[in-house]
Amino acid sequence: MHSSILRGSDFHLSWTGREVSHQDFFRDHTRQTRVGLLAPDGTEGVGAVTLAMACVTAFYDDYRQDGGEFFADQPVGPGGESREDRQGVGAAGAGAKGGAGRRRLLWRYPDFFTFQRRDPLANYCSFDFWPDKDVRVADDRNATIAAIADRAIDVLLVPDGPPTELPYEPVQDERIRRTLKRCFVYSRHGEVTDADLVIRCAVEPFSTYVANVLRSVGEPMPDWLENQDDETPVLAQSFRETGIDDALMRL
Repeated sequence: MHSSILRGSDFHLSWTGREVSHQDFFRDHTRQTRVGLLAPDGTEGVGAVTLAMACVTAFYDDYRQDGGEFFADQPVGPGGESREDRQGVGAAGAGAKGGAGRRRLLWRYPDFFTFQRRDPLANYCSFDFWPDKDVRVADDRNATIAAIADRAIDVLLVPDGPPTELPYEPVQDERIRRTLKRCFVYSRHGEVTDADLVIRCAVEPFSTYVANVLRSVGEPMPDWLENQDDETPVLAQSFRETGIDDALMRL
């Protein structure tokens, strides 16, 4: 829950050329919203870190409306876990372990998943896609659709690339359309053509989140992030909203 330090004000969104607040853009996003990030090769999902973390922040914002408390500003370990995660302490606070009158442990993690086709799986726990949220799927469209449908995904992020028309099972098509509401195309480099959505954030802590994902499979930092201008440390990524039919052709 280290990402609960983030607030909507950390995200500067432009939707179809107009500035929009995080709260307004994610007004329909609740604690029940389920996000799926398709990353066939494992680590290309870092190109969607800003959108993924904006979704995570919307999840925590829903709980904040109830006055919920979460861990914040906690040191992040090599695998992306906080010190309290490693010690088994939940979201209520460091003093919440045991004892009468102490706060109940509150574990708050969104039901967000990655879908990957390569071993070893990249670990996205630094995105708060945890626990057991990195899913291995076969290199097969029907199997991928089934895995996404099994988890009742509402918002799907798919990598950019040429869409291909392949037959898929009608029953799986019906299942995924029952829950899927929005789809966005992202690029492993963080920039797509004909973008609808642009998200700008300070480079940190997003650079650290990306580094943890890459480190989990021994990959270096990408050039597009390593070459950020130190004088204007702003991370900008763009996305294109697409329809369900187009998204399914990119699975």
